[in-house]
Amino acid sequence: MSVFSQTQTNTLPANGKVGVGVAVPACELDVKGATALDGTLRVKDSVRFEKKLIVDQDTRIKGKTIVDGNLRTKANLKVQGNARVDGNSRIIGNNVVDGNLKAKSNLRVLGNTITEGNSRIDGNTRIFGVTKMKGDAFVEGDFKFKQLADPTAIGDQWLTIDETGKVKSLDKAGLLNLVYSEAQALPCLNIGTGLIPAPTWQNTTGTSGVGGIPAVLYTDQDCPFQVGIRTSTPIATLDVRGTFHASNYAGIGVTPQSGIKLYVETNGGTESGICLDMPNTDDYIYGYKIRLDNDNVKGVAINRLDTGEDVFRVYGDGRIEGKSLRLSQSIWADYVFAEDYALLSLDDLEAYIQTNHHLPNVPTAKEVKEKGVDVGGMNAVLLEKVEELTLYIIQLNAEVQVLKKENTKIQKTINGTLNNEPANNNPSKK
Repeated sequence: MSVFSQTQTNTLPANGKVGVGVAVPACELDVKGATALDGTLRVKDSVRFEKKLIVDQDTRIKGKTIVDGNLRTKANLKVQGNARVDGNSRIIGNNVVDGNLKAKSNLRVLGNTITEGNSRIDGNTRIFGVTKMKGDAFVEGDFKFKQLADPTAIGDQWLTIDETGKVKSLDKAGLLNLVYSEAQALPCLNIGTGLIPAPTWQNTTGTSGVGGIPAVLYTDQDCPFQVGIRTSTPIATLDVRGTFHASNYAGIGVTPQSGIKLYVETNGGTESGICLDMPNTDDYIYGYKIRLDNDNVKGVAINRLDTGEDVFRVYGDGRIEGKSLRLSQSIWADYVFAEDYALLSLDDLEAYIQTNHHLPNVPTAKEVKEKGVDVGGMNAVLLEKVEELTLYIIQLNAEVQVLKKENTKIQKTINGTLNNEPANNNPSKK
């Protein structure tokens, strides 16, 4: 038996085509049937597979990879450039992409996936191993965590990330337990321009109304804070720029008390309880308004802390009760006693009353009904009338004294005349 071996180089014309198993080759190398290569296959241009590509060993692609059909690898797949798959992808081994990864259909990886660039997957993604992404990830389809699936769960679950970066699934009870954790004051956060307090939720046993205390949100006393609602620059501990609603009792400077909707207590000194500022030029605007529907309801009351006695009351029908009333008046009726005061004569006063049916300067009954009475001004008018009456009395007294003197003279004259008349004893002249 003879063995012949020869090493040679075969060349073909530049415009020729080679066909294996085919009579009329369609391209430069047209092979019909299986092809086995024990060495390296190097293609300087593109490679296109119209049917399936099965790779049993590692595959390394340094440039761009575009697969219009399905891609299936049983071993590891490593792409140092960008990877784009328009069909379904199934990788049983590890998948390493140093560039961008884009899949328009489903991507299924049974091993680990590492992507250095951005990832965009328009279909479903199923990864059974570890996934590491250093770039952005865009998923337009479903994104599922098989190990977090819980068929016994009721309602939605929440994803959390622990201190190690691990993603966990929590139900409602687990989430509440995490939020309302054991009370422990957290330190303030230093942002360079100052300290910002870190709020703490305090969980308590029981529920409100069943012997328990509701949960508390608080900050440490060493961390003063301000809360702004609809404002980023609060000017107080709580600054609400909008409407405010409280369905229960409120306390300012004191613990809220049942039966008192708004309870205000000052710290003494010069503090005011409630101050209403009304910089409004419109007429008939309310500064403080109480609406009642019962005559005997006390709309306003001042009560002594030491005795519990009401010292001032305003009732629903307008009645006012109090201990004393002090009014300031700029004009008082002392002008009546001035020498130049024009006091009407009694005859003129009588004529005025007969014509107008009221005293001068005193409002009529119609005016009082329509406009009410100025208490301070009315007191001054009444004092004016009293002082005018005093002057009239003085005048009348002077006239009475004159009449008394004249009466005394007349009486003396009469008495003297009677005493000087001679006696008449003639009965016939009687």
